Amino acid sequence: MEGKLHGLHVASTNTLTQYEVHAKRGHEAMDEAGILGAFRGTAVHDHWKPYCTYDACHHALCNAHHLRELQCIDKQYHQPWANDMAELLLAIKAAVAETPAPAVSLSLPELETFAQRYDEVVKAGIEANPIAAPEAEGKKRGRPKQPPPLNLAMRLRDFKGQVLAFMYDFRVPFDNNQGERDIRMVKVKQKVSGGFRTLEGGSDSAAFAAISPPPVSMPKMFLRPFGTLLRATPLFLPQKPPESRLLQNEEKAG
Repeated sequence: MEGKLHGLHVASTNTLTQYEVHAKRGHEAMDEAGILGAFRGTAVHDHWKPYCTYDACHHALCNAHHLRELQCIDKQYHQPWANDMAELLLAIKAAVAETPAPAVSLSLPELETFAQRYDEVVKAGIEANPIAAPEAEGKKRGRPKQPPPLNLAMRLRDFKGQVLAFMYDFRVPFDNNQGERDIRMVKVKQKVSGGFRTLEGGSDSAAFAAISPPPVSMPKMFLRPFGTLLRATPLFLPQKPPESRLLQNEEKAG
């Protein structure tokens, strides 16, 4: 936008979606969005470090991201533990889906069995990737760079509770695909136009994404798509159609 890169931040629930267009990607943008700083629930994300600094809420990690990383490690590094972990995560997801209400978590025996199996697979992943020895003196300072398989295995070990949060509390989703879906229409617009000339144009596109096909917020709020689109015309057109016209069109769309 305006010849500079901007970030589009999205926060989603089952009922609402909030967009924030900002020149920054980190704390400044997220603070101005006004969501994470006041949030007290569980935020599901891809483990981007700035998210983790918000300590007033709980955190869970997106397992769709983990499955993609595990698939890459299985194909590129040919390490069996990656496929084992992917199968385990999907098995836990299936167990959650098969557990009838009013249960809000898996049974204690299931939790213990899955947690033990998880530890075994993570251990196999770390053993398959010995930690690199520090470089000789006079070379680069800091920790030696580790290969992607080891980095993932250590993340799965260190953040076990956040990876498996969805089996302890059914209110926590398996992944953050809701946010990915809600941001899709803006990305489609960006690909078609190549970008946005102004900040206002980018912001309007984000606003329009919430009411354009495939609708984002309308089904969440049980609104009729066509009538909502007509009511939104003041955002994009100079004049608002008469209210009687809106109601008539909405009735025909229903």
